[in-house]
Amino acid sequence: MTNSELLLAISDMMDTKLKSELKPIKEDLQAVKSRLQTVEKDLQDMKEDNQVLNDRLDNVENRLDRIEDRLDKMETKVHRIDLRQETLFLPRLNNIEACYTDTYHRYRAYAV
Repeated sequence: MTNSELLLAISDMMDTKLKSELKPIKEDLQAVKSRLQTVEKDLQDMKEDNQVLNDRLDNVENRLDRIEDRLDKMETKVHRIDLRQETLFLPRLNNIEACYTDTYHRYRAYAV
């Protein structure tokens, strides 16, 4: 055998040995790639879910803002009603009560 034939035989043996040793590494690498694709898909799904949640949260915030505006308007109206009661109705009711009380006391005095 010549030197080149020997070198070729050694090269073939090393290639065979290297291929056999690299096969498990390739399989592991393929498994890692597969898992990485699964993780990437899951991450994409989570991003989409997160976007949906953000959209829904925006809707809730908008509704809450409208509710707060309506509540502010209602508080203003209730305050106006309280003022109206204090300035218009309560003095009139007090006057009516005083008239009835005076009339009651007069009738009571005459009845005795």
